[in-house]
Amino acid sequence: MQWTVRSLAALFYMVLHGGKESYRQPVYILVNEESFSAASVFASAFKGLPNVKIVGETTDGSSGNSLMLYLKNSNIRIRVSTMLSFQRNGMTLDGNGTIPDIVIQTDEKQIFDGYDTQLNELIEIINTTRL
Repeated sequence: MQWTVRSLAALFYMVLHGGKESYRQPVYILVNEESFSAASVFASAFKGLPNVKIVGETTDGSSGNSLMLYLKNSNIRIRVSTMLSFQRNGMTLDGNGTIPDIVIQTDEKQIFDGYDTQLNELIEIINTTRL
């Protein structure tokens, strides 16, 4: 099947508005600075929807389709994005990332002890509040 702009737009629309009834329960998407490429685009696509909250730390801000290059004089290897993605608010995703609605920062317990502070704090938020 060959994709056209019209067929791709229909898929995008179906993802966000598919089905006879909208899902009305709260949705939380947990992200952090290691959320990049498709994960960053995913978070950005859902940010701003009525029952969705992005939680954690600002995403990496890269949208993918990277190309590996070697710098001529130093032979240092780098990756550069070959496409530019925009968020719903008009800002580019690349270089900005998706800013969470609810900020939960990483702490030492998460880094050194393997205790998922962000997830556990989000679970507490879910159990005590509603969107």
